[in-house]
Amino acid sequence: MPRRRVNAAALVFALLVLATVAAFAWAQRLKRDPLVLDRVTFGTPHSRSFTPNGDCVFDVERIRLRVEGDPARPRLAVFRSLKHIYAQVIDATGGKVLATASTLEKDLRAAHPKGGGREAAAAVGRRIAEKAKAAGFLCGYVSNGNATREVLEYIRPYADAYKIDLKTMNDKNYRKLGAVLNNVLDGIRMVHEMGFWLEIVTLVIPGFNDSTDELFEAARFIRSVSPDIPWHVTAFHQDYHMTEPDNTSAKTLIRAAEIGSEAGMN
Repeated sequence: MPRRRVNAAALVFALLVLATVAAFAWAQRLKRDPLVLDRVTFGTPHSRSFTPNGDCVFDVERIRLRVEGDPARPRLAVFRSLKHIYAQVIDATGGKVLATASTLEKDLRAAHPKGGGREAAAAVGRRIAEKAKAAGFLCGYVSNGNATREVLEYIRPYADAYKIDLKTMNDKNYRKLGAVLNNVLDGIRMVHEMGFWLEIVTLVIPGFNDSTDELFEAARFIRSVSPDIPWHVTAFHQDYHMTEPDNTSAKTLIRAAEIGSEAGMN
């Protein structure tokens, strides 16, 4: 029984973030270098640009498009009332809903009469992805890496891309975050084996996972699965609850990218 609860939670989390916006962006980047330097907050990416002296400034227009969506990269909106769950793929620039799904649909309502439970959320997530693909969009799955083959088979027909956060190669540190390293590594292997377009993100946090040895270990593992998997090494900075570590320097990110190359990643 405990295992079933964990699988259900992982399934709901994953399906609610079948983000067509992110997936379409990935699809445009398939031919770029797999080692990608980015600047992000703890868990939330931002569009930014850099001034000649190295200062970082927000690109307001790109953030607006990312939040609101455009015809090529619409946004996914999810709402849960006391009784029902709703999802919409939206082109906000044209004020147009491109696809919609909810527990009000006849078959989903019959299967999930209470409307707002975990199983209903999974069904709505799969249905909105199905409709988005029928409308010509690619769909992506954003995950913490915990997965089972049952869950992957359930979403595979409607998920093209799959992003996994590989937070650390230290099992003790992973357990502090509520996960088990080997489970995440197994998830990465399964996702690749099943033919998803896979990308991996490592948020490089000073004093937590930024040692040369650990970065090499992560790069070698990814290389062992496939040298063609894009590895995003991203920068931590002090936001939200996590404010004790130093901000990640550009030098550290460049070193991480160089480590990926030295480990044999393409």
